Amino acid sequence: AGGGILSRGLEASASYDFDDTWGIVATATYKQFLNDAAASPIVKAGSADQVSMSLIVTRAFSFSF
Repeated sequence: AGGGILSRGLEASASYDFDDTWGIVATATYKQFLNDAAASPIVKAGSADQVSMSLIVTRAFSFSF
């Protein structure tokens, strides 16, 4: 792909801590390919609009010395 803007999109995330140790993070992303990236044969075989989501469990560790 050449230079310039290749995509635009939005991302939203939220996190929640169950306690001082455990938590969760949820993320949703929307991306739309533009210009040279949208003209790619790989993108043309699928869609220029891409959606992804993730759900991550977090755990805090404490090392005392």
